[in-house]
Amino acid sequence: MSEVEIKKQLDEILKKYEGVTYEDLTESQSGYLINEFLTRARGAYSGVFSDPKSSPPPLSYSHRSIRTIVEQVWKRQIYFRVFHDGVKGMNELKEAALYSFWILKLQPFFISGHTDPTNKLNVLMALKVLLNGVIAYVAGMNQKEADKKAEDSAYKTKTFRHNFNQPIIEELAYSFLYRDWSKEALMDLARSLVIIE
Repeated sequence: MSEVEIKKQLDEILKKYEGVTYEDLTESQSGYLINEFLTRARGAYSGVFSDPKSSPPPLSYSHRSIRTIVEQVWKRQIYFRVFHDGVKGMNELKEAALYSFWILKLQPFFISGHTDPTNKLNVLMALKVLLNGVIAYVAGMNQKEADKKAEDSAYKTKTFRHNFNQPIIEELAYSFLYRDWSKEALMDLARSLVIIE
């Protein structure tokens, strides 16, 4: 079965949502969700190790923790469908914030043979996943605005941009390392990193 077909099935499940648990998903459906998350994580990892002079060491992870992360995000998608009537689901910001939360909580990533007593790798991965989600959300919203303008030349477009710079990123990295964050606080943080003009 193709990834497009699996994604369509998952979207259909989310539309119905009642009584659907993660355990009800087929192996290919849960595998698709896990691969989607790992693709996001690998993108974050390449951003964490962006030194062009050396290639990053291979990223390892706990399979059980990855499955738990994906399952928890899936459950939250169902929660949004059930308890937020009219909401089609989580947007990129909320999803990235949830992935960041679970990376910070479960700390699934490591580099084989390297010790990291503070587990800074997971902090940086969580931060990069969050920032990448903000960037993707901004790009998507700007594209939607451009599409609306193309359909209606009288439409007054809004411009979306992210609101972070190096000092903010450094402060967030410190905060991710030493402070506890709730899921809701991270979702609010993600939203505050977007400016609409």
